[in-house]
Amino acid sequence: MFYLLEQQQAAAALAFYRQYYSQVEQINYPILTAGFNAAAAEALLQQGELAAASELAQRAEQSLPGDRNDPAVLSTYRVLTLLAQAERNFDNLLRYSEKRRDTELAIAREKASQQLAYQLASGEARLKEQRIQLLDKDNELLTLERNLYQQQAENRYLLLLLIGSLSLILGLLTYRGLTRSKRYRKMAEFDQLTGISNRYHFTEQAQREIAHCIRAKRPVALILFDLDHFKNINDRFGHAAGDWTLQQVVLSCRNFIRHSDIFGRIGGEEFVILLTDCTAEQAVMLADICRTALADIDTSGYQPKFKVTASFGISDSEQAGYDLSALLAAADAAMYQAKQQGRNQVYCPATADGARAC
Repeated sequence: MFYLLEQQQAAAALAFYRQYYSQVEQINYPILTAGFNAAAAEALLQQGELAAASELAQRAEQSLPGDRNDPAVLSTYRVLTLLAQAERNFDNLLRYSEKRRDTELAIAREKASQQLAYQLASGEARLKEQRIQLLDKDNELLTLERNLYQQQAENRYLLLLLIGSLSLILGLLTYRGLTRSKRYRKMAEFDQLTGISNRYHFTEQAQREIAHCIRAKRPVALILFDLDHFKNINDRFGHAAGDWTLQQVVLSCRNFIRHSDIFGRIGGEEFVILLTDCTAEQAVMLADICRTALADIDTSGYQPKFKVTASFGISDSEQAGYDLSALLAAADAAMYQAKQQGRNQVYCPATADGARAC
C-alpha cells in the first residue's frame, strides 16, 4: 500500500485498503492498524475527499501508542498536517507540525544511535588491526635500521627513499582497496532480481536489530516461507516466468511489511521476514495475510493460469531465544511441517492451533 502511494496510485491504494483492512484489524497490532489507516487517509486526500480523509486520520491517531517512535506514527502526523493545511486550520497545522517534527527527530536520534554503536564497534576492530600492521611495519623498519646503521650515508638515503616509495604505494593500494570494497559491498547487499536484501545483508541487519531488541527487552518473531512447486513453474513456462513470479511475490508481501521489518531472499524461492517488537501470534496473522495475497496474484498472462502458493514457518524469541541461527532453524522446522501437512499454510508450534491453511 505504501508502495502504491509512492507511485501516486491513490485509487489502487484505496482498493487495496478496503480489501485487506479487516484482516489487518484482526492482527490487533495498533501501530500497524494506525499506519494502514494513515496511508488510506493520504490516498483519500490525494483524491480530494477531505471529510473521509479526516475521519481515517483521526482514527489512525487514536490507535497510536503513547511511547512509540515508529514510521507509522510519522505517517499519521504527516497526513494530519496535510489535512490541517488543506482545511486552513492553523491551530491543528501548528500542533501536528510540531508532533511530526518531534517524531522525526526521535526516529533520527534512534537510528543515529544504532548506526553510531555499529560504526564504533567496526571502527575499533579496524583500528586494532591497523595498529598491529603498523607495529609489524615498525619492527621491520627497526631491524633494517639496525642492520644498515654502519653503512654509508648514501645507502641510508636510498633506504629512506625506498621506504617512502613503499609507503606511498601502500597508501595508494589501501585507498584503491577501500574504494573497491565500498562499491562491491553495495552491489552485494541486495538481490538483483527482487530488490530486497540477500542472505548476507539480511543476516547483518537482522543481527543488529536483534541486539537492539535484547537491550530494549522487546520480542522478535521470524517468518520463513518457501514457494510450493516452484520448479514446476520454471519447467512449464520457462525461467522468465519464474523470475516474474518471484518479483510478484515480493511486491505482494511488501505491501504488508513495516519499514522497520527486514525482508530478504535467502534461497532460490525461499524468503524470510524478521519482525521486531512482534509476537508469534501476530506473526502468524501477518504470514496468513501474505499467504492470501500470494494466492491472489494474477497469472492470467500465462496459459494455462497457475496458482502461486507458499508454506510458512514461524518462530519467535520466546520459543527460540534471540539467536538468529536458532530462530531460522526453528522457523525452518515449522515450514517443513507446513510442507508435510499439505503446503499452502502457516505453521507455528507456539500457537494454540499450530497451523493455518486456506
